[in-house]
Amino acid sequence: MIQFIQYAISAEAGDFWYQQGDNWPAQVSLLDKITNDPANTDWPGKSFAIAAGESAHGVPRPLTVAYQEYEDILSTAFEDMRNGSDVKDSLDNAASQIEREMQKYK
Repeated sequence: MIQFIQYAISAEAGDFWYQQGDNWPAQVSLLDKITNDPANTDWPGKSFAIAAGESAHGVPRPLTVAYQEYEDILSTAFEDMRNGSDVKDSLDNAASQIEREMQKYK
């Protein structure tokens, strides 16, 4: 089992996984390889090079309790507003839903 885990986290396995269908590698060395790959100088490959270059600036999601619920409720509210829903009603509804969801974490 340990040998499999060591292989699975290796650059070799990451490169294999990436080559099987553009699955994003976790190894920085492979991200550098994607950024500098001559095949990625034109579209659509260039999008991979740009994303790999920007990956150094990514930050993890907050570890806030109920973040997923909060994010889902607000995403729905913003989508409703983009589709013409009344802003005040959408936000009031979202606030009510958030209040209800937070009750289970008290």
